[in-house]
Amino acid sequence: MSRRKRTGRVAPDEMPASAREQQDLAALFELRARSIRNRTRGRLGEVMAATIVARPERDRVVYDRVCFKTPLGLRRIDCFDPLAKLAIESKNTYVCATRLVRAQIEKDAFLLREGRCNRIIWALYKGGSARVLRLLAEHPIEVRMGWDGIVGPGGAGPVEEPGAAGDSSQP
Repeated sequence: MSRRKRTGRVAPDEMPASAREQQDLAALFELRARSIRNRTRGRLGEVMAATIVARPERDRVVYDRVCFKTPLGLRRIDCFDPLAKLAIESKNTYVCATRLVRAQIEKDAFLLREGRCNRIIWALYKGGSARVLRLLAEHPIEVRMGWDGIVGPGGAGPVEEPGAAGDSSQP
């Protein structure tokens, strides 16, 4: 029995050369399209994360160009407000405690301890595992969850500078 009868697919060695070329081109196209989608999502997430910063200060936010040296290696910041020393990390997918994510959290904790950043906010659009949330909470790293948690109806809305008008922590 041929492979086609069992699976409904044609094995590459049974395909005419032009069909194999089409399959190879389709696979290459999908790989490149996935790369473009991921880069676009990353940029969109960075722009959305910048909405955490109040509108008047948003113009000074630097996207994806600020890097800090840490003992654990370089830390690239998605959004950085240099005047407020506010760093925002944007995550567009569900976040698990992978080695890369744990390293980012440790680098962020170092930046806070050394005073290079006054505040760090992680914008988790699709949430994060309990371990990630616990690691972020162990270091004073703020978390905004979901699209509404970043900005929007019922969301936390823009960050205000401590001591700004309307800050209820001041007497």
